[in-house]
Amino acid sequence: ATRWYLLPQVNRFKEPIAEAVGEAIGCRVEIGAVEPRWDTFWPRLSLRGVTLSRPDPDSGRTELLHLPEVEASLYWRSVLGKVRFKDLTIADARLSVQRLSEHVYDIAGFRLDLSPASGAGSGEGGAAPSPALSRGLGWLLDQGRLSIIDSSITYIDRTDPSAEPTVFEKIDLTFEDQAMNYAFGLQAVLAGPGHNTLDLRAAFTTGIFDATDWRQWDGELYFEARGLDVARLVAPSEMLSSIVRRGHGDLRLWMDFSDARPVSASGGVTARNLRLDLPGSHAPLEIDALAARVKESLEGDNLTLEA
Repeated sequence: ATRWYLLPQVNRFKEPIAEAVGEAIGCRVEIGAVEPRWDTFWPRLSLRGVTLSRPDPDSGRTELLHLPEVEASLYWRSVLGKVRFKDLTIADARLSVQRLSEHVYDIAGFRLDLSPASGAGSGEGGAAPSPALSRGLGWLLDQGRLSIIDSSITYIDRTDPSAEPTVFEKIDLTFEDQAMNYAFGLQAVLAGPGHNTLDLRAAFTTGIFDATDWRQWDGELYFEARGLDVARLVAPSEMLSSIVRRGHGDLRLWMDFSDARPVSASGGVTARNLRLDLPGSHAPLEIDALAARVKESLEGDNLTLEA
């Protein structure tokens, strides 16, 4: 019945669908069109022209986010009431992230307070995760696969009046439940001179009793950055920015972690075309190429560093 009757007529129900989603996330949702499909055995919906809006008394802005394309495959258990996505793909999104204070962020018009849970101590594992973060992680860990492709993020630190916006383009992000563990991948280009590429990948397992408590996560992480403008990277530091005047570099890092604490890490950094203005020097120091490798391990409170 679902395949032959409900799905072919799903576009007739786009307004009730939009109202239900809007009530769940606390804003007005409009859907341009809904097209039903099948993903093997699972129902799939193709949404076009999804707009999230809500009056903002501070900025006067109404539209929060426009999503040109959303593809969603649903697990059958979603018919029981709790929506769970087998595959959720968002394409060509333009997101804004603003840091409003130490723990508060505005993500596409939605305020996220990451303040530690009230009354939580800061013992060995640190302060307990904020309720908002726990809810977000709970939702994320409950999905099969989440993808954001060909999108961009503009980050602004409102706590620093002199900070310039940082733009990440060509974002491809994937988060996947792989039954025995979770996998995460993010590739992006840092907008600006040159070709500054970022690649972050991680695989981890969660705690047995509380999967949303990131302090109990174990896994491994890989990070690579290529073509970075070194002078731009150190610009926030008054001391380093007065020394590093020019240069580009690459960075690679491999890390294992247990209970969210690094236990071992190794990496390499290369820099080229460096120009350094060293204190007390009459002439700048020019370096054509520089390379270094670092390895560290942590056992308890004992840190071993090799260079």
